[in-house]
Amino acid sequence: MADNAIKILVVEDETSTREITTYYLVEAGFDAVSFSSAYDALKYLGENPLEEFNIMILDKIMPGIDGINLTKLLRFDLRYKHTPIIMITSVDNDDSRKEAKMAGVSEYIVKPVERDYLIKKIHDYLKK
Repeated sequence: MADNAIKILVVEDETSTREITTYYLVEAGFDAVSFSSAYDALKYLGENPLEEFNIMILDKIMPGIDGINLTKLLRFDLRYKHTPIIMITSVDNDDSRKEAKMAGVSEYIVKPVERDYLIKKIHDYLKK
């Protein structure tokens, strides 16, 4: 990808969802880096302190560190304090949405996610 490419971090433990999401992003011209766990993503970010992402897409329910706690950790990192975080999850209730918002999630999307909708949301956040 070009140096000025939009970089998106994807953290999703379910292989098929991670691969499809990454495919959608690459197909749309984004530079996507994906991980199967929050731990692996945090390790990568720690080992690559100059790495910057324009948007992050996180699953809510993952083994170990879940998407809510990952969001909280990312919000403490000055590099990602204001980076849009899109949470994609199968959990569809008001309490879960409130919890995500309080943690710092920018957008909450319930699975299954349509490609066009996801790309539109990403473009919306890039315009802000």
